[in-house]
Amino acid sequence: MKDEYPPHVQIFFDNLDEINELSSIHTKIAGSTRGRKSNVQVLNKSAIVLLTASWEYYVEDLVREGFKFLVINAVNHSAFPYSVLAKASKEIKNDKDDRRVWGLAGDGWKNILENYKNTILEKEIDNFHVPRPEKIDDLYLKLLGINKITSNWTWRKMTNDDAIKMLNKYIDMRGEIAHNVKTTSSVRKKAVDEYRVFLNRTAVILHNRVVEHINKLINKQPWATYKVGSVG
Repeated sequence: MKDEYPPHVQIFFDNLDEINELSSIHTKIAGSTRGRKSNVQVLNKSAIVLLTASWEYYVEDLVREGFKFLVINAVNHSAFPYSVLAKASKEIKNDKDDRRVWGLAGDGWKNILENYKNTILEKEIDNFHVPRPEKIDDLYLKLLGINKITSNWTWRKMTNDDAIKMLNKYIDMRGEIAHNVKTTSSVRKKAVDEYRVFLNRTAVILHNRVVEHINKLINKQPWATYKVGSVG
């Protein structure tokens, strides 16, 4: 049931439901017969833009919630991967105020890591409006210590290389639409449907990988995992 999903998953699927309304309008206007429908292009283009925006928000929300769960539930800082701790400690090492080191006393490590998260998100989000695979990999490595999280995107008849290419294809399409709506090439409903199914699958795989990673770090599972293609 959707009401059992964690908030980041629920919001993502709610957004997909909203975008499905565009498909319903498409059918009402153009009918369900096969063939190119020139008078509903704006609906298809809008759906591509909204799908990409929903994907961007989901990717950011998942990494933020995963980090938050670790900070709250970890016994101490050592639960975090070394790569994350090393990056988070640079700010203290480079600070000229020697008193900053006392911020590590007690639960001070949580504040250090929270500040690090906020700094990373502030820097990354400005450049993250195009959520390409390499940017996702970089964000999840910096905050959760997961190396090449997008390498998990593979399922029956979909290789990882093909999944990477598909996401880049639709992000390119979104960019073309956003910058040149009227003259961009036509977008068919089939493309919208393909993109929606693709993002559903990659979102579930991304979620499951984060759950697995956090459980391995602190022996505590933050959320349920889901079978690819069975939810949303």
